[in-house]
Amino acid sequence: MKKINIYVGNVNCTAGSGYGNTELMPLLGDIFPKNTNIPDIVILNEFYKYKDYQDFQAYFLNKEYTVAVNPLKKKGFNDVFVAISSRLDLDIETIEYATQDKDRISPDYTSIILRNKKNEKLAIVGVRIRSYKNLDYKGNASEFKELLSFIEKLRKSGITQIMVAGDFNHARLLTDRNEDLTWEEIDILYKEYAQFPHNFHSIKQNLSQNNLILHTPEGYSYPINKSYPVHNQETPNDHLVTSNDCEIDFIEYRDETKYSDHKALVATLHFNRRD
Repeated sequence: MKKINIYVGNVNCTAGSGYGNTELMPLLGDIFPKNTNIPDIVILNEFYKYKDYQDFQAYFLNKEYTVAVNPLKKKGFNDVFVAISSRLDLDIETIEYATQDKDRISPDYTSIILRNKKNEKLAIVGVRIRSYKNLDYKGNASEFKELLSFIEKLRKSGITQIMVAGDFNHARLLTDRNEDLTWEEIDILYKEYAQFPHNFHSIKQNLSQNNLILHTPEGYSYPINKSYPVHNQETPNDHLVTSNDCEIDFIEYRDETKYSDHKALVATLHFNRRD
């Protein structure tokens, strides 16, 4: 499969509350800046269909993207917007969305199954693990567990090429991100902290045990502005997760992101051919 350019951004629409972005069209300047690779796949989490959504959607349709976002609009619920460019020359087989149910335990997600001419399938999952009141990371942990179950369901359906991208909402790291900690080491390190149930190193370990790779750019994605009133909390909250047959050619957080409290993640990747 040829190289794929992706753009992943938390766009801070705050479920239509009005406290974050209240327009979508300005986001296009972040997604399509001049003199950069045009994304083949765009994933926007913490997304909400504001009044200018039809114009925003039309921009992508005119550039020959297929757009997927929950057809329902419900205040208080974020969506995940995914756009797939016709340049990939892949057919869309199925699309699935998270339910807009206040009692659900799954994260926000939009899943798209793509199929090439050889009938090989690729799953694209845009995701946001939600944050909970009073720093209750048990809720985050439950949603991450549901995400792993969803990925396992994809595999049982015969899909081996998988890409998941979005905001994992795990709070700050307590040691080097490149350290592969044992479960015992993770427990000792995080047990006195709120993010003990759901932290970067437990996410990394869980993914590895499920034959998935966590790809995280250098630096941090949140908060985007160091003057933001969160002292010493900079963290790489936004990640790319792939199956083992994927290679990353380039990945970074985009410092020039303007219309969010998170830096966007941009990457170029390719999946290895099957024997």
